[in-house]
Amino acid sequence: MNKRKFTLRFLLICLFAFRSVDAFGGGWSLIEAPIKLGTKSARTSYDDSLPLKSWNVSALADSEDSCLAKMAEKEREDQRAWEIGMKAAVKATGMSEDQLRARSPRVQVPRKCLPDNDPRLR
Repeated sequence: MNKRKFTLRFLLICLFAFRSVDAFGGGWSLIEAPIKLGTKSARTSYDDSLPLKSWNVSALADSEDSCLAKMAEKEREDQRAWEIGMKAAVKATGMSEDQLRARSPRVQVPRKCLPDNDPRLR
């Protein structure tokens, strides 16, 4: 029993000692505007007029550069997903890719990197 308690204490000490900067508010947050509700369009739109505290945290980072790199990666992922969806839609609808791109342009997700202690996040 003492061995279990020791192991648990050791793990807790390690977690505290090797914590990320983000855990205690010294990091950066990548936030995304929420999807706009109640739109009649089939296209997704985002409500970037809301206060930043209403935006969604999509990643945490320990520096501004790391946050910006995560933002760029999310943008690349969005682009890849849109391209895959476009190819599937071409097959499903029989329309050309140019026609579909004209009807459904890609909407970029509004994103920002902010320090965790930014007062606009509260």
